[in-house]
Amino acid sequence: MNTFFEVILVLFYTILCLWGINKWNYFTTSEIPKKWLNGLFVLKISVGFLLYLVYTQFYTVRSEADIFKYFDDSLVVYNGLFQSPIDYLQLVFFRAPDNEYFFDNYYEKMNHWANLHNSLFYGDSVLMIKINAFFRLFSFGSFHVHSIFFNFLSLIGLVGIYRFFKSFVKLNSLWLIGVVFCLPSVLFWSSSVLKESLLILLLGVIC
Repeated sequence: MNTFFEVILVLFYTILCLWGINKWNYFTTSEIPKKWLNGLFVLKISVGFLLYLVYTQFYTVRSEADIFKYFDDSLVVYNGLFQSPIDYLQLVFFRAPDNEYFFDNYYEKMNHWANLHNSLFYGDSVLMIKINAFFRLFSFGSFHVHSIFFNFLSLIGLVGIYRFFKSFVKLNSLWLIGVVFCLPSVLFWSSSVLKESLLILLLGVIC
């Protein structure tokens, strides 16, 4: 992808997410100042870039890098959109058939798609591939755009967790923001294309 175009995409989706943070009632009624939410989101995006550098400079085997596993496999699913839109819809939104056609054209070409025979549930790897394949409709294949999307999802979860604890924990708001949003392990692992971002989202929704 052209670097200039990717920069424009990253800026566009960052601004779009910031606009959503400032307009969506879920965020505006959280009792967290808008400027803090905006700053936290930008901080998470920055940490996402740091993770990208870690996995490109120090863990150079891309197929084994956590942040790239599901993103790369999702390209196989996304390409199915141009070969057979029905295949893409089945793979992303439904339980894809467990047959030779899908195995030869899709499953065999991916490294982390768990083809679960006779199972009622998908593995979390499959869910991550599905989500990334859907995000490719808007990202034009930019990993950094996916990172922004996952950061927005995890921010939703973190705000939910904050609101949950705020309701009964007698702690200064700034301290609580620091505990919920800025613990190093939480900040680091929930700021990129990782399962932890979805886990934080779901925890926040449950809370």
